[in-house]
Amino acid sequence: MRTNALTSWTLLLVFLGAALGGWQEGRGQSDIPLYQYTVHPTGFGARQQSFARANAASASDATSMYWNPASLSFVTRNTVSVNHMHDWDARGYTELVAIPMTIAQGHYLGVGVSVSHFGYLGPKPDPGIQFTDFGLDLGYSVNVMPTLSLGTVFSFRYAKSSQTSLTANWVSLGAFYFPAPDISYGVVFHSAGTQLEYSVFNTGPQLTREPLPRKSVEIGATMRFPTRGKQPIVTMSLSNERSFPDNTYRIMGGIEIAPFDFVAFRIGYGGNPTTVAGHYGIGFNYDRLRLDYAISPSKSETRYDTFTFSYVFGSR
Repeated sequence: MRTNALTSWTLLLVFLGAALGGWQEGRGQSDIPLYQYTVHPTGFGARQQSFARANAASASDATSMYWNPASLSFVTRNTVSVNHMHDWDARGYTELVAIPMTIAQGHYLGVGVSVSHFGYLGPKPDPGIQFTDFGLDLGYSVNVMPTLSLGTVFSFRYAKSSQTSLTANWVSLGAFYFPAPDISYGVVFHSAGTQLEYSVFNTGPQLTREPLPRKSVEIGATMRFPTRGKQPIVTMSLSNERSFPDNTYRIMGGIEIAPFDFVAFRIGYGGNPTTVAGHYGIGFNYDRLRLDYAISPSKSETRYDTFTFSYVFGSR
């Protein structure tokens, strides 16, 4: 009975993602934009960003659902996470609040609410290139056995410019396998749905909606040593993401060294065979409070810096 219900649930989500992927709007202009930004699936969390996005097999807090929604089953602490991300190239920033919840035995929910403002930062911000994006993310994870979970995250975006407003949606599916405290595995199918593209032309701004140009499958593993004590001294994460139909891939990896319980140092590298970007971070822990910071200054990828402040209010 439980297997049949789970199969039906999975097929429904796949159908939903396929349906969303069919939404689109054509472009009204064909000239080259002076400025362009795309609202598409994005991962949040400073700790995860410092691992160069190699987080398919990592479960730390509610922001883990953006990398693998099935990880919600293995988040051990109830934590409110507030994330601030500064996007250098888009001259904007995103504020996010995320929280995990237990809705029943073996069933877990993650909720994220975000707001983004782009084109607002810089020496002389131009009102003609500014737009705002509001987001709601709902993640769900279910344990099919004590060491294995399946999950999905559904994301909704509403963007508004001076000329118009549009919505977009996308969905991701994941599986998370945690056979032992020192190692975990994850696989994720990313990005069935639509994205928003904001462009500024000589004739004015334009906001369009189109299907996500590519989908991807990511496989990853996270290793920890030692597993005794409050936290491991060394954590290493690796992921390989294959995109289609263009058949490109991205290899990501990061390492965290925590010589003491109150501080951790992180570094990660990720990219395709010709382009690699570095990601760097640091984290501080004090009782129920945690502060994480990450930065990626390389021009070969989106440049950003981000803070995540977390408060632990209980254990599961």
